[in-house]
Amino acid sequence: MDSKIKQKAILICVVLLLLLGTGIVIVNYRNGNLTSGRRADTARTEEGSQTEAGNQGEHAEEPDAESLKDFLKDPSFFNREELEPVKPETVDAVRVTLSCHSSYRDLRVQIVDPQGELVTGIPFEVLLNGKDRYADQDKDGFIWIRGLSAGDYSIELAEVEGFRVPLVPVKVQVTDTIAFRYISDIALMIRQESEINVGAEDSGSHHSDADETAPIEILPREEGVTLGVDVSSRNGEIDWTKVQASGVEFAYIRCGYRGMTTGELIEDAMFRRNVKDAMAVGIKVGIYISSQAITELEAVEEASMAICLAREYAVTYPVFIEMESSMGQDGRESRADGLDRDTRTAVIAAFCETMENAGYRTGVMATASWLDKEIEMRSLNKFYVYLGEYRAKPTYEGTYVFWRYTEDAWIEGISGRTAVVAGYY
Repeated sequence: MDSKIKQKAILICVVLLLLLGTGIVIVNYRNGNLTSGRRADTARTEEGSQTEAGNQGEHAEEPDAESLKDFLKDPSFFNREELEPVKPETVDAVRVTLSCHSSYRDLRVQIVDPQGELVTGIPFEVLLNGKDRYADQDKDGFIWIRGLSAGDYSIELAEVEGFRVPLVPVKVQVTDTIAFRYISDIALMIRQESEINVGAEDSGSHHSDADETAPIEILPREEGVTLGVDVSSRNGEIDWTKVQASGVEFAYIRCGYRGMTTGELIEDAMFRRNVKDAMAVGIKVGIYISSQAITELEAVEEASMAICLAREYAVTYPVFIEMESSMGQDGRESRADGLDRDTRTAVIAAFCETMENAGYRTGVMATASWLDKEIEMRSLNKFYVYLGEYRAKPTYEGTYVFWRYTEDAWIEGISGRTAVVAGYY
């Protein structure tokens, strides 16, 4: 009995609800809230459902375009005086970025454009860790910060009118150990001879050991020994076709040097032309750099310069660091002459290790007296030796693969006297 009563009660409630709903529909219909041509606006729900208010169906009238501007006539809609002026972004502003590198307790900062070129002529400033400010005083787009302690640093570029600077600082780690690897931005540190005082920076001619037997002509060639020349910008323009026709098989070409006074890296003015023209006639090429490095880091820089210049060409012979006593054209001694034997040996090793790590065969170019007295050759026995000794027969008892035996020979195609090399490579 109880279950039947419950069923009847539920049925009665359902009927009452249906009647109530029907009554509500009829009332809304009579009041005009429901028509066949219009839909009620859908309320925006708390869950963010999209409203359909204003979409009144295909028979709804579109508002007049002028009525949409009526609010502009109302001075109380907003107060124009309270609006802050917005400075439009300069149309021709140049976007610049920072490229940062570190070798040893230093930071080298480049300011570059979207094409990766240095932005010059602008007095940029950078902030180190948000406080220390460093300026690009010579406006060359390159800032070199040295003498830093090991640690993590942030670099940001100060705002400059007409440029869009990075908003996020660049993070760089500085170490206190020297890595014997190629410095990727070394090209920024290389100067041209047209930019410097050559007389004060270039070491002048070679200072090889010599005696009264020093040849002034090409020595008779032994079997298996090849003939080469050693040239630089001091030899002027060279006709390499004539040089090759005279029997020269290889050439050692100076790629550059470190300045004796300033210590800057300087590219030999004739390097690129000499390399290309010599290779064009089939002469094999090796290169060397005249060193004035006084630290291992400077040796890594010199090696990086040689790598930077050599990688553009198919250099097949070893790359050498020239270590000799030098004197500038103005009579001054070189900055590296005072090195002790251990430091000089460490400098050579740093150069050669850097070259080897980049995939090049390498060694030291020096006179017999320096190889015997100024360099600890037992520490460098895995590297090649290019001997400079101007005698009919060398006195050096160590192993060498090249011997420059004169700088007074005449070679067709080269004006003036030339350094000649015997090759055992």
